[in-house]
Amino acid sequence: MDQLNHLGLEVNVLKAVVIGLVSVLQDDPEALKKARAAALGNVRGWGDSETQDLIHKQVTAILAPKLYTTPNEA
Repeated sequence: MDQLNHLGLEVNVLKAVVIGLVSVLQDDPEALKKARAAALGNVRGWGDSETQDLIHKQVTAILAPKLYTTPNEA
């Protein structure tokens, strides 16, 4: 496997892990707050202020409480 494919695989694995963790945390507002704080703490100092703002917005959106239920959960 070449380096680019390996990097792509690693990104997809990390995406799957993050999506799984977020789906578990969705019902626990306190855990979401802690995860958000930890994520933002890990990226502190990355890039310029525009990059920091974009990171903050994306982390906040991903770690937002679930605002709906699926038909199976109702």
